[in-house]
Amino acid sequence: MKYILISNDDGIDSIGLFALKKALEGLGNLCIIAPETNRSGISKALQMFSLKIKKTKLKDNTDAYAITGTPADAYFIFRYKIFNQEPDLVVSGINLGCNVGIGDILTSGTIGLALEAGLHGVPAIAVSLCVSQEKKNSLTLDDFNIAIKITRQIAERILVRGMPNNVHLISINIPEKPQGIQITRPANYVYGDIYVDNGDGTYSASQLRTDIYNNYHKRNSDINAVFNKKFISITPIRLEIKSPRDELINLLRDIEL
Repeated sequence: MKYILISNDDGIDSIGLFALKKALEGLGNLCIIAPETNRSGISKALQMFSLKIKKTKLKDNTDAYAITGTPADAYFIFRYKIFNQEPDLVVSGINLGCNVGIGDILTSGTIGLALEAGLHGVPAIAVSLCVSQEKKNSLTLDDFNIAIKITRQIAERILVRGMPNNVHLISINIPEKPQGIQITRPANYVYGDIYVDNGDGTYSASQLRTDIYNNYHKRNSDINAVFNKKFISITPIRLEIKSPRDELINLLRDIEL
């Protein structure tokens, strides 16, 4: 029996998490561990202080665990506190909103869990439904039909064949009414000023507008696929931090103690 960890960053009550459970039913022993509240934008941060684990149920009476931690914490809770073994697959989502470009990849809590799993050598998938902020509160399970179908197919293949060489995680972004599927690369795109003045001396990070991506046309990028071609973007990601030691030696050659 394969063990599959499911989580997200939108919280245990998100319809996207319920849709993800539907996508993976029958593929293995599903363990749902998700933040009890929205933890969007938390990346792969870990809860450094008190963390509580509470048994709960989804709306169809499926057993689950709600945690006061982050999506990345879900990996450690599964591995060391509940099953005491590595999951065979980690699937995070289905995120309510896209996660495209390097900025999103390094910020998203949904992808943050996949990053954590990938660092431990566990196959991981992050799935995001590219819907506008205005539509998030009115989504029904039918809106996830294509995401469910695509996620299941990819999960099935990974469980049977394993991850491709040098791929640690896969990020899937699904636009509304997709016209096709494309294997992509992360766009080299980062945020500008996302903070809004609340008028009381404080600032809040605004919900990122999707129209900021409309003029990004770099070939084979996730942004171009989703927002210009209306294609499902499937992005393989390799976790590697390069260290150009020789270049630093040249810069610091004359530094003395």
